[in-house]
Amino acid sequence: DSFIFLYRHGTRYPGKKTISKYFRLTDLAESLKTNKLLSDEERRAFEKWKPLEIKLDHQKYLTKEGEEELFELGKRFRNQFPHFFGSDNTSFSFKHTPTQRTNVSARKFIEGLFPHDAEKYQPLEVARDDPILRPYKGCQLWRTSVKKNPESLKEKRALIQSQHMENLINEMREMLRFDFLDFKDIELIYTMCGFETAWRHSLLNGKSTWCSLFRNENLLYCGCG
Repeated sequence: DSFIFLYRHGTRYPGKKTISKYFRLTDLAESLKTNKLLSDEERRAFEKWKPLEIKLDHQKYLTKEGEEELFELGKRFRNQFPHFFGSDNTSFSFKHTPTQRTNVSARKFIEGLFPHDAEKYQPLEVARDDPILRPYKGCQLWRTSVKKNPESLKEKRALIQSQHMENLINEMREMLRFDFLDFKDIELIYTMCGFETAWRHSLLNGKSTWCSLFRNENLLYCGCG
């Protein structure tokens, strides 16, 4: 018998651009404390909300929640196949791409899989363009037609310039009483709704406080981010 695992890393911090914008939400949260279009519960949530302290140097680093996720996945596999992972006659090999988030993810997975002797199994770092873990990095067609091709984003630009997006922005401006709100602001709120929910930070009804602003069909399915 044999197993081949292929995992993404666990929950991480966003990139530098998003981190640098994140703290702009402080001003918006301040104004939402008195917004009469929100419920009392929502206003109280924005009164309590504070941005999570994140350093730019920690961009895309694995979070504590991400460590826990991979540790628990390792435990789950061991519990599901105890005889396989408890055998001394079985060999194991673990590899990860050259980033902090994948390195720590691999180590936490191993700790969950082998709770008593995890130190015996050291994950190996592969090349940046490893053909198994990152096949797209070595694909010249992907480089030219997607990564370095401005036209690969034409559908996103079309959406941003569409009447649907204009209606969405106007709805958000009216609800939040922010006349200067634009697509990038809404995209930031949407992005942090997802990240804060994953971090279990400042939750309201099990989700980030910012998720409460997406309350109708147009806003909920805007596809931001």
